[in-house]
Amino acid sequence: MNTVGYKRQRAEFQDLLYQNVERMGAQSSTQGTVVPTGIQIGAGVKAGAVYRVTDQGTPSNTGGMYDMAIDGRGYFQVLLPSGDLLILERKFSWLGGVGIRIRRLVLSDIAPGAVVDGPAIFNADLGNEIDNMEGIDAHVSAEGETVLTMVSDDNFSLIQRNLLLQFTLVE
Repeated sequence: MNTVGYKRQRAEFQDLLYQNVERMGAQSSTQGTVVPTGIQIGAGVKAGAVYRVTDQGTPSNTGGMYDMAIDGRGYFQVLLPSGDLLILERKFSWLGGVGIRIRRLVLSDIAPGAVVDGPAIFNADLGNEIDNMEGIDAHVSAEGETVLTMVSDDNFSLIQRNLLLQFTLVE
């Protein structure tokens, strides 16, 4: 599967310094003509930030036997059979690398304006076999156990990996 628009990037630009040639309200001629906005000459722009846009696009079939697509509202949350909600929280720093935490929230606590918090049921960093985990899901096995699945992809980077991790949730 291929999802158009998934993980596209958007650049935001910033103005560089300006030189004021004429200040606002200055006279521009001997007849008393006033420059209402002033005249500035800019030194250009620079890329201020590049944002990753993860809006859902339209999935299209690539014909790959092992390709898959995630369809729905995001990929950092999963609703458990118990009615609780799991949230995949991610962090990154240049010194500490990546880290993840799975937090369990009571779904009925979530309301407009509410501040919700719940216990962390899983913590991992680069000392464990994780990467930039980008998706989470849960299913109930034939034995009745709740199994969590997390996925990461390498984002075409030499320093990241494709991983699929599964854990049995112990109540």
